Amino acid sequence: MSGEATTTVVWKIWPVTGILAGLILDTGMALGAEQRKITAREAAEVLRDYVWWRYPHLAPGLDLSDFSRYDPDFHYFFVWTLRRPAGVAVGHYAVNPWTGHVWDTISCELVVWPRSEKWLKRIRKRFRYSDQEYAELAARKPVADCK
Repeated sequence: MSGEATTTVVWKIWPVTGILAGLILDTGMALGAEQRKITAREAAEVLRDYVWWRYPHLAPGLDLSDFSRYDPDFHYFFVWTLRRPAGVAVGHYAVNPWTGHVWDTISCELVVWPRSEKWLKRIRKRFRYSDQEYAELAARKPVADCK
């Protein structure tokens, strides 16, 4: 009798468990755009890939300083190196947390490098944006006079 009751309970719980597992595995669709962002650490990884490609002669000494408090909508970084005696400023960049697009905040230009598409595809796939949603998020520009 107890084995029969256990089987009945398992069959009644199984559909609920399947729904919960589906929700957990499909968080990209369940979360709003504001919650589907890369972290500052991930943004730094994307930017580091760019600056190592752009400045290979400085790459071993490059460092990033996080200035994300400047604007809550983007991840901001100051890139510098200590390879020269006094240290050198390399640039100021912002990373779109929804898409991974990198902006040079001095020139207000969107930065593209050979592996940028890899990063953008990976982030878009992870968060499962619709075409319209992705276009709207990708159109956002950093605050730093790039409007």
